[in-house]
Amino acid sequence: MKILICDDEPRFVKVMIRYLKQYEQETQNHYSIFTCQRAESMMDVIERENDIDLIFLDVVLADEDGIEMAGKIRGFNQKVKIIFISSHVEYAVKGYDVDAAGYMLKPLDYREFKNKMNRMIYQINDKDANRFWDRTDKGKVLFEFCDILYLETYGRNVRLHTRTDTYTVYRKMKYYETLLWKQPFFRCHSAYIVNMQEIQRIDGTQVYLKEGSEVMVSKARRKEFMQAFLKYVEGKVQAF
Repeated sequence: MKILICDDEPRFVKVMIRYLKQYEQETQNHYSIFTCQRAESMMDVIERENDIDLIFLDVVLADEDGIEMAGKIRGFNQKVKIIFISSHVEYAVKGYDVDAAGYMLKPLDYREFKNKMNRMIYQINDKDANRFWDRTDKGKVLFEFCDILYLETYGRNVRLHTRTDTYTVYRKMKYYETLLWKQPFFRCHSAYIVNMQEIQRIDGTQVYLKEGSEVMVSKARRKEFMQAFLKYVEGKVQAF
């Protein structure tokens, strides 16, 4: 997990690092910690480390307003958790306009910090169970399982088809079969893994997806695939 602290008070940054180290020892976890004192430096870190999980952000920085900076971050990253830190409680309401995950007042008490961290770790881990990072032909991308329509072999690689784009990843299909086995995906053909949530109808050895794509089912896997799909549908009906 990667954590960024952005505050123009060096003394407070040291306190935050000390708290994080103490929290690491108590929870037996490890975090990669990045620090900066200016908005410009913060953006450099975020661009370089594009998988930052949590940002502790001072509301009033020396070179820019923290709320405005959070708005810029939200322009290209909707998932990172942002916790504002300030000596002034009146900024708290503004923080939620940019989907802040929390607000902490200075001087900071370790008990309050620990409670916030416990909440954030739970939320981040819960989301991590439904997403994964991968290196693609378009750079490092964070994929949500629910956004993937299907996967197909592409030469020696794999193509991931999502709701918004298609990516080439430099892995074998077997890797994704293992990665997705707890998700509603099924390898219906040696060349395809399909998201069963996206199936509109099945006609023989053709699977038609809601957005218009077609995926093949091999004759050897059709029976097992149909059993898995019916089990998925029954589960959805019972949940409803």
